[in-house]
Amino acid sequence: MVTLQNRLEEAVIDKDEVSIRSHLTSFIDKYPLNRENAAIKAFEFARSSYPGFIDEHDGSTFTSDEATWNLDYFAILMDDLIDNFSEQRFFHTIEVSAVIFGRNRRESRDTEKIPVLPSVIEDISIETDVCNDFQDEFMDDEPEAYPFYKMLYIIFAAIIVIGAVIACIQFLF
Repeated sequence: MVTLQNRLEEAVIDKDEVSIRSHLTSFIDKYPLNRENAAIKAFEFARSSYPGFIDEHDGSTFTSDEATWNLDYFAILMDDLIDNFSEQRFFHTIEVSAVIFGRNRRESRDTEKIPVLPSVIEDISIETDVCNDFQDEFMDDEPEAYPFYKMLYIIFAAIIVIGAVIACIQFLF
């Protein structure tokens, strides 16, 4: 089975800077809470094997006020990694990711969860018990699955339900 770690190792062997950077940002996306320091370990592995993929920091400053960190700020940081893949920016992005996704996870557990499709479409950061159960049952080897895949799973389940309803209606008529 090809894993993200395998693809990173291949990119490092090939000294493919674009692929190394892409795989490292995928670690942040795949493990947003950075459990077990997966993204940090991946970065350190790549840096020790081929440090040429790291840019010198462009001097831009980061927002240190965690209260202002949100998905928009996270998206900006991820986008900025494309133009300036510096060690400072990478580690700050990991820190922001852990804070905002940890905050979203705590907030979603503190509120009543009513899985209504329109609200899920409006806010892709909502996590439902269905997604968590799916993740725990089928993705034990990847405990921090991509948030995008969680959303895709909800949409796919809704499409199946809608298809079943249409099939029942067609069968009745």
